[in-house]
Amino acid sequence: MNGAFLKNPCVFTLIFLCSFRISSHQYQLNITWLSPVVSNGACLGSLIGDPKQADDCATWTRHEAASPLFDAARNMIYVGGSDGLLHVVSARDGALKKNIKLPEGNLHAKPVLWENHLFFGTSAGDIIKMDPGTGNIVWKLKVDAEVENQIVLQGSTLFVVTGAATIYAVDAVTGTILWNQKRPLPPHIFIGTISNPLLVSINETGEKLILICGHPSGRVDFYEAKTGKAIFNVMVGDLTSEFPDVAASPVFNQGSVIVASFNRGIVSLDPSTGEIRWKLAEKEKTKLAAAEGLIFAAGNKSVIAMNAQDGKVVWRFTFDKGAPTEMIIKNGFLYFASAPGALYVLKANTGMPVRYIGSGQGFAGEFDFSSNQLFAISTAGYLYAMSPDFKGIVQRAISSALF
Repeated sequence: MNGAFLKNPCVFTLIFLCSFRISSHQYQLNITWLSPVVSNGACLGSLIGDPKQADDCATWTRHEAASPLFDAARNMIYVGGSDGLLHVVSARDGALKKNIKLPEGNLHAKPVLWENHLFFGTSAGDIIKMDPGTGNIVWKLKVDAEVENQIVLQGSTLFVVTGAATIYAVDAVTGTILWNQKRPLPPHIFIGTISNPLLVSINETGEKLILICGHPSGRVDFYEAKTGKAIFNVMVGDLTSEFPDVAASPVFNQGSVIVASFNRGIVSLDPSTGEIRWKLAEKEKTKLAAAEGLIFAAGNKSVIAMNAQDGKVVWRFTFDKGAPTEMIIKNGFLYFASAPGALYVLKANTGMPVRYIGSGQGFAGEFDFSSNQLFAISTAGYLYAMSPDFKGIVQRAISSALF
């Protein structure tokens, strides 16, 4: 067990909160370990007390939003943060193995692992290919703005969207730009989140691969993935009111592309023609996911599930506060969290809550649930490992003086 359990009284509060279950179902998702990964920021107590006491109090300016990546071959986790480092952590017990200093900027999105190398973008506008074993940078490419989204990998091509909404296709081996599409940002104020691209094959042989990406102006752009040639675009936002952004990354389900405009709602499109198949006036949704004929859309304080064929709402779930993280659907359950809220587990087909895990300060980054463990980093910089197979630890009584 990592020593962080016993050093910080705030951690006991986290453990206490995590013991709560919403329903009587036998579903389990328990913490196997947690470890402080990103260095502590300013401490509220240090403003009025001895700065040496900063190790024993909660931070007050922290909002870590990095997303961890699990490397099964090495049994390691890679995660960035606001400290300009790539943290390499043991997946077995949360022990920090090393910190790798980035050339410039911070890493927030989940890295991509391919051919034993990591690929990621930084807030300084660099795309980096790195050997995670040595920390050596194989190549580095400067782009036109920060890269806060996860890179999309298709074959040996990286597709990257920058904060300027430009799309780059990059050769993963050499770092050569294959093509790019400049998509100027709109003159009006937008919500700040940029959609990631979706790659869809529009025929059975997979001969034509198209790239679909939302834009802050309210439109959805379609390109040939191989050449970057523009095919067409579809306006789904309402240009007569503010925030028409298509900020949620598109998803594909049962032959349709699903997108969401912040001020108009959710739209189903034919990927070959851009024809609108159905619309649903569920506004202010910034995250989408899809599984088994259902579409899931999340926004501030709410998640809904819809039928992929006709957009009919199947269930609706509300939570107390915060913006949602990306959603993960696994083994019939939907996982998401909020900042500054909790991690929620719902039955995907009914929306029934079966687990609630409070971190005290919430989660903002994407999870990794590619193995039998879920890895997530809290806004306070703690890396959590959770497993439905772990039955929990026996907790000793905690003095009320700690709370």
